[in-house]
Amino acid sequence: MKRLLYLTQYYASADQPGASRHYQHIRHLTARGYKVTLITSYVKNRLRVIPPEYKGIKIAKEEEEGVTIYKTYAYPNYGRDFRTRMLNYLSFMLYSFIAGLKAPPCDLVFASSPSLFVGLTGLRIPSIVLEASGMIGEVTIPLAMIALGLVLSQKRGAVSRQPGLLLCVGTIRLLFMPAAAALALSLFPGMDPTLRVCLVLLAGMPCASSAPLFVERYGGDVPFAVTAVFSTTIAAAGTIPLWLLCLRT
Repeated sequence: MKRLLYLTQYYASADQPGASRHYQHIRHLTARGYKVTLITSYVKNRLRVIPPEYKGIKIAKEEEEGVTIYKTYAYPNYGRDFRTRMLNYLSFMLYSFIAGLKAPPCDLVFASSPSLFVGLTGLRIPSIVLEASGMIGEVTIPLAMIALGLVLSQKRGAVSRQPGLLLCVGTIRLLFMPAAAALALSLFPGMDPTLRVCLVLLAGMPCASSAPLFVERYGGDVPFAVTAVFSTTIAAAGTIPLWLLCLRT
């Protein structure tokens, strides 16, 4: 069994808010036979406080789903200014180094999010790198459409199983929710008309294309979710112009 040391300052477990890419990556590695040791900080990026259970603890060792986790101290309450961010990055660098000395030997090291170098003021990332990363980010929606098409092709015949529930979901999503949004926004007569139209249309958008992926992840009815996305997207071609006409009048 290969031993891997996974180093990232910000990590969110399955039951915690925040990006789950590190959690999913580690789960994938363990499923492939890797023994993963994780070094991260218990100071979360969004909360920026020390959780009560880690008060006075600089390095905590835990076990979670077969993964050994070293959670270290990092300077909390940091803001956008250079001083506090550097204190946060440097303190994590120090304690993660100490945790690495305590960790068992490893065959591979995976390090993510080098915040220290990004945080140095005056150091600009080359435009070619930013453009490439932007293109990678923009490919997520086309990939979601491809994934949706693949799932749809494998889950045929779902419409006939629950047509009544599907009609109910479509009615709520495309008619009731934008109507409720329009009614709520009528309480603000001074609102900009363009903003009002945008908010109502956003409320009347079809089911999110990522819904089947989340449904499959948590063991729900994937065929129904795929059909709901497909049918509401088709129906929205008629309901969105209808709402535009109603809002203009």
